[in-house]
Amino acid sequence: MSNIPPEFVQGAVGTIQIAPSVFEAIATSATLEVPGIVQLSTGLVQDFFGKKGVKVEIGEQDVEIHLSLVVEYGSPIPPIIRRVQENVRDQIEAMTGLQVKACHVNVQGIHVSDPEKRRQEAQPVKSRSLT
Repeated sequence: MSNIPPEFVQGAVGTIQIAPSVFEAIATSATLEVPGIVQLSTGLVQDFFGKKGVKVEIGEQDVEIHLSLVVEYGSPIPPIIRRVQENVRDQIEAMTGLQVKACHVNVQGIHVSDPEKRRQEAQPVKSRSLT
């Protein structure tokens, strides 16, 4: 949880508060919508990101997101991560009204959907004599 209280708008009616868990949920959903993303990761960075693979830093008028995730094997990582960053930014800004200062993504792993098939494809083909 952020040290800064999540109070963003003080109006005539009252204060609007958005809990960090709401930002985490939005970021998680927006990330998993992107084709090529398998899951959020909780591996080596569990202490930093928490159990969800998402860390949120809330400022007074902006938010910073840190994601740790796993990409599907064979997927082009840079364009997929750019799409994740754009989708997370767009969803958070649309739903909360806060600017996304940054969306940092750490690719923690690659998921191979069918390891046996990959192993067979990687084995060299033995040449046979036609005689």
